[in-house]
Amino acid sequence: MALGLPPIFKSKAAAQPKKTMAQPKQSQWKPAQGGSSRYIDALKRGLLGWGEVETWVWTPDHWNVSTPKDNPGETTGKTTGEARFIEKDKRLRGLDWPLTGTTMVGWKRLTQWEESIYHCLDAEVPGAFVETGVWRGGVLILAAAILAEQQAHDRQVWGFDSFEGLPVPNPADYPGDADVADLSGFAALAVAEEEVRKNFERWGVPDAQVTLVKGWFKDTLASSQTGPIAALRLDGDYYESTIQALEALEPRVSAGGIVIIDDYHAFPQCAQAVQDYRARNEIDFPMHEIDGTAVFWTKAHRSQQPVSARTQARRRLYDGDQVWLAQLRDRTAETIRISQAQQNGSLQRYDWINAVIEKRGFQDYLEIGVRNPADCFDRVRAANKTSVDPGNEFAENPVDFPLTSDDFFAALEAGNLKSLDPAKRWDVIFIDGLHQAAQVDRDIRNARNHITPNGMIVLHDCLPPNEHFAHNELEDAVTLENGGSWNGSTWRAFYKHWLQGDFASFVIDADWGIGVIDLSAPCLHNAAPRPDWGLDSLRTYKAVLGKHSGILSPEAAFEHLEKPA
Repeated sequence: MALGLPPIFKSKAAAQPKKTMAQPKQSQWKPAQGGSSRYIDALKRGLLGWGEVETWVWTPDHWNVSTPKDNPGETTGKTTGEARFIEKDKRLRGLDWPLTGTTMVGWKRLTQWEESIYHCLDAEVPGAFVETGVWRGGVLILAAAILAEQQAHDRQVWGFDSFEGLPVPNPADYPGDADVADLSGFAALAVAEEEVRKNFERWGVPDAQVTLVKGWFKDTLASSQTGPIAALRLDGDYYESTIQALEALEPRVSAGGIVIIDDYHAFPQCAQAVQDYRARNEIDFPMHEIDGTAVFWTKAHRSQQPVSARTQARRRLYDGDQVWLAQLRDRTAETIRISQAQQNGSLQRYDWINAVIEKRGFQDYLEIGVRNPADCFDRVRAANKTSVDPGNEFAENPVDFPLTSDDFFAALEAGNLKSLDPAKRWDVIFIDGLHQAAQVDRDIRNARNHITPNGMIVLHDCLPPNEHFAHNELEDAVTLENGGSWNGSTWRAFYKHWLQGDFASFVIDADWGIGVIDLSAPCLHNAAPRPDWGLDSLRTYKAVLGKHSGILSPEAAFEHLEKPA
């Protein structure tokens, strides 16, 4: 529940006697940049009630401890609630309660939970994703959505709650709760299990992998059949609730897994339970801050098996590697500089394509991988234009053929595209699709079968600035280290065709590398491929192309274009 107490409790929480306690290690932990898919990002905003941010909302009067649980809509006298302005910073840090949202943990804590799930999937940390204290179920809904999107069908999500609110504090058995605020009568915390299930349905998130367990923690946690746990999230407020959850579930957390304490700084009783448990069990994994309220630690017994660069980056984040984080800041600044240099005043791909069309008198243009037509397709000045894209990155797909490039060329050659003759040829074919070498290689080969004799194939992203931009898989591109930009391995496919030397080919040093295969001109180099020129080395690629005039400035490229076809 954290610090988002209604006014009636703020004075009580502030009045708690302060105890001297060890503070968790400060860390520069940040959520991954660009880690969320658009769907997950939108879902998080909805779960948090982000539409309320920087607006006035009317808090109903039944959000009051004095209202009986059995009649939460009851009003008294002329009281009708109060208006409150939702501040963005408070919603970011989970310091207020959403009226329409499905979780109160705030953006930073919800994103840290998201990152914990990805961390466990990346590092293959075995086990389920568990929360104790689920309220309206938003945290569980996010977990289930991520597992569905990642097709992690072997993972389970567990949620434990009384679904009747918090218990009456029991200082007789748990002296740590002697001074805790009694939240047992607060009706707004009593969300029925049926309501939580309905929230899964409302958000369209499947709950087939979700188990909800109703009852007090003392009666349900120890006997539950969760199996190993990958990430454990505790949101129980009291000393009693926290210590019971740790004793029953923390030993089940797998090596490399995550333990998250939502209320560490909100309730001294919660923090004391955590410290007592860690001391009693000699747990010394460093605790890291999330947002000033919650903390987490990683059970960081590391496997020596090789892992992806993406997983290594996440581990360094979770371990608070200060040297690496300083290097990350430097790399991020360098990425911003590179991006600005590529985009400001530099030759762009559509500039080159338009110059080719104008100089050669071309009429027919095909674009493979449109993404957003405004980026390139709409800027191309050709008499006849054809666009192909499966539409994975936008809801409406304003292209001529909403297909993958493989399906498009197969349908074209089979005569199944009624608006195109199977013998159709284009003067310029621009390839900017999947950005993976194998796919780009197929696109180049298909393009050569459907281009006019003196036509030109143009590719984007053929000159990544460094290896962080040049991974074959977007998942391994470590967006933390390249500021969210990704060129993929298009360069490897281009290199293969450059080495074949059938026609003039070169990369223009502009707009992340504009690759050109010009069927109107002979090969420009006499370099014979050698075994040590493997396609996996970006350094070798740049060195070989540079030595054999395979990388041209925009001025040199236009000099080539001026030569008669």
